[in-house]
Amino acid sequence: MKFLLFLFVIFYFKSSNAGKVGEAFESLAGMALNDDGSESKQMSSEEFSEKMHTLTDLTSNLFAKMMQLVPHSENVHPPEIEVKTYSSDDGAGHKAPSLVSSIVDSIGGIPFNMNAADIHGEHVCVREINRALPPDAEGVSTLKKCFRYTNARKCVNRRITPAGGRETIRLYECCQGYTTKDIMEDGCRLERSNDSTLSLLNSDSEGQVTAISYQNTVFYTLPGIQHIFDWEDGQNLTTKTGDTIYVSQLPTSNGLIETRLNCVPVVNSIEGTGGIVHEVSDPMIHSAHRNLMDIISRDSRFTIYKSLLDESLQDALSDSSKLFTIFAFTNEAFEVLSKDIKSQIMSKEGCVTDLIKGLILRGGHCSRELHTQRAIDGNQLAITNSMTKITVMGSKIVDKDFVAENGVLHVIDEIPLREEFLSWKNTLRLYNEDLFEIVDKLPEARLPMPLTIFIPENNSTVEMTPEMALNQIAPGYVHLSSSRNKITTLGNSSLFISSPPSSPFSFRMSGTLLPADSLRIGCVTVRRSQQVCNALMHFTETAFHFTTETIEQYLSQNPEFSKFYNLWAESTISERLANHPAITVFAPTNDAFSNNFYRRLQSDPQALDIFVGRHVVTEAICESDLRRSADEIRLQVFQNLNGEALHPTQNGAKQIILSGTIIEDSPKLLRDGLIYRLEAIIDKEYREIRPNWRQRHRSFGNPTSLLDYLFNSKKA
Repeated sequence: MKFLLFLFVIFYFKSSNAGKVGEAFESLAGMALNDDGSESKQMSSEEFSEKMHTLTDLTSNLFAKMMQLVPHSENVHPPEIEVKTYSSDDGAGHKAPSLVSSIVDSIGGIPFNMNAADIHGEHVCVREINRALPPDAEGVSTLKKCFRYTNARKCVNRRITPAGGRETIRLYECCQGYTTKDIMEDGCRLERSNDSTLSLLNSDSEGQVTAISYQNTVFYTLPGIQHIFDWEDGQNLTTKTGDTIYVSQLPTSNGLIETRLNCVPVVNSIEGTGGIVHEVSDPMIHSAHRNLMDIISRDSRFTIYKSLLDESLQDALSDSSKLFTIFAFTNEAFEVLSKDIKSQIMSKEGCVTDLIKGLILRGGHCSRELHTQRAIDGNQLAITNSMTKITVMGSKIVDKDFVAENGVLHVIDEIPLREEFLSWKNTLRLYNEDLFEIVDKLPEARLPMPLTIFIPENNSTVEMTPEMALNQIAPGYVHLSSSRNKITTLGNSSLFISSPPSSPFSFRMSGTLLPADSLRIGCVTVRRSQQVCNALMHFTETAFHFTTETIEQYLSQNPEFSKFYNLWAESTISERLANHPAITVFAPTNDAFSNNFYRRLQSDPQALDIFVGRHVVTEAICESDLRRSADEIRLQVFQNLNGEALHPTQNGAKQIILSGTIIEDSPKLLRDGLIYRLEAIIDKEYREIRPNWRQRHRSFGNPTSLLDYLFNSKKA
């Protein structure tokens, strides 16, 4: 679309109609430079202003036509707008920003600049309203916007400060005696009926009036002629009998402003010499002469709801200068709640103290315009709105559009409770009863609030003791993110947090859906999270095991790794791993070393460092990262601390082979990473020479050859 518009602009500029724009640009440029490129004499402010005004008017007209904002007829022009110019002492530079801004507004297609927003069409009249506004102690607010109606266009420029405010409204409407079906498209070419009276207006009415009617029945009468574009969203109209009508105005999908009176849409307007009639789509049975607090107080269905309103809320809902939308629940909806929840709501304790505020929106919103937005408690209120059903966090609106002078009330059939209102113990019991039964018996002193609970979805292989239960709980709210690398449980385990490891080369293909990459805590995947009252719950695939030792502590205390640990201690590995919170060590046992090889490493510090680094990866590589499923094709490599490639495969016995070396057991999970037990050392020069039953599962020979082939083959 942008490309087509670009071509159209080029074509249009080449046409004779747009040639004047190019001439204006050339004129401005020519006043700055001579033909030879040298700087010319500086133009005066009057010359600069005149040229820029010409360019502004031309670009405004050009782009307005492109966007079909202006009819092709040029017989009628809008009134001239006075533009102040600066004296020659001020210099042309002071005027340039506002004029250039006008050009930008014009090119924007939907400008605010009042000149750029003019409507060129037959019998279009313009009126401008300037008025002072009262100050606003809450701060500075501005509004610069144009609104499109079927028979008018209204541009508003408003600024209010604590010291006072000012508003300018420019209205483009049909001149007396003319009307239109769309002023933006056709101007005002249609002649209006010359009837002296309207059939719906009383012949004895004094002066002109505005009537609100439904199927030839007048519900309300307003003094004088009041067009829908004379009103504003949130305005209260006073009828001749003293009733109040609430005005709601919102743009529709085609950009036209739709007007509702007491939440009933205006579908047509008929104007004559005797006044104007606005026809609405449904009967207007509610008057907005009461405030929201009055509606709540006078309806016996809301006695419990009213009792939960604190003094500040009652004052706010009684204030006619503020607008709110309320979703009120009935006494019947409250009584079906559990005893525990009702007690918390009535006592305003626990996590449901802001229940009412979570069901109140700022501004008046009729049912047809309801959508998800933020409540006054700061939380998003999820609203679904279809032609036949409106729900608020799953609760259905059963009675709607009770209009007050300060907003709208809707009735819901249930009390929607956010997840964070729910009891953490009840939620835990729902998802893992074994864990709940043990935690429920723990002394409160051992469970500091708030807390984070890691709920295993499958704990059938774990004996859930009190100690193990505490190992599934961490103090405070533990929000998982890539910036957090460790957690400590109440069971005194320290668990690393990691993402699936990176790989210079990785290819996976499976007949089943591959799992999404998720954060892991000690190699346990976190599937989802839920916030409840005083607790954050993370649902994990399995329970956590205890981790109390570091990798170095485990190696030093385990005799079968004594030779590797001695090499580890003599190397510079600790310095090289200082900034890595979780690592993986592929540790060969003592049997993997020959005496000569071991002594040679001890005598050569450089070779020793290279050897130890070859068995270390600076990320957490869990068993699931190495082992493929039965129907999966997986090719990947990992880089060790030396930058060499490690290639995992599997043999027929489903053993994991890392660059020719069998990993004998599942990894040992530790505070700062994992240790895998190897039957042999990882040899950089390894080329697999194995019995036939393992030939089918050969690696790519030299562990570095895969990367060399992938990244260096073109160099050869």
